[in-house]
This record gives sequence, structure tokens and C-alpha cells, in this order.
Amino acid sequence: MAQNKSALYTKPVDKVLELLSQDNQFIKFLQKTCEDNDLKYDDVHKHLGGLYHTASKSFNAHNQEAIIDSRSWSSNEILLLGAIFHYYKIPFSYYNNEHKLVNYPYKFKESHD
Repeated sequence: MAQNKSALYTKPVDKVLELLSQDNQFIKFLQKTCEDNDLKYDDVHKHLGGLYHTASKSFNAHNQEAIIDSRSWSSNEILLLGAIFHYYKIPFSYYNNEHKLVNYPYKFKESHD
């Protein structure tokens, strides 16, 4: 699935998230990212199914760049969103609890190409 990332954009988002949860390369990347950031993979992964429903409430369709606002997400969801955006090379900004633009708090080490 990872080699055909563009095909994902033609499917409904809930189906894409389902496929993403079955993408072994993404799962390994997510597991490593969780480990590197001292978060439990199972706690992060369980948010994958409801991510679109939650995200659709806060994403603004007019923005060119995705925004992760820490006031709207748990730490597990913040890591999961950032991992998805990083994995698919989707630019994003991160705002902390004071709604200040700051560096994304989690690190990504593993190359997935």
C-alpha cells in the first residue's frame, strides 16, 4: 500500500484510515515513533478509527497547511496526526495550549521511503 499513496486520496477518509491501519510499513513507523517519544503504541493506535470524525470538527478547508492545535487533541492523537502528516509529507503547523505556533513536540527518526 505505501508505494501507491496517491490512490488513497480517491477513497473515503474512513476507508483510508482503515487501510492505513493495515499498512505494515506505516505501522512500523508509528511503533518506532511511539517508542522514541515514550508513548504506548496501543494507546496511540486506538485513536486511528475515530480520527477523521474528530479531525473534521477542527480542520479548516481553506488552509493550505494542516494545523494541529494541542487544545483539541490528546497527546496520543497529536502524535498520531503528526506521524500521518510526516509519513505522507503533508505540511503542518503545531500550536501549543496557549495557541502559540511552536515546534512540533514529537520526533521522527525512522526513514520510511
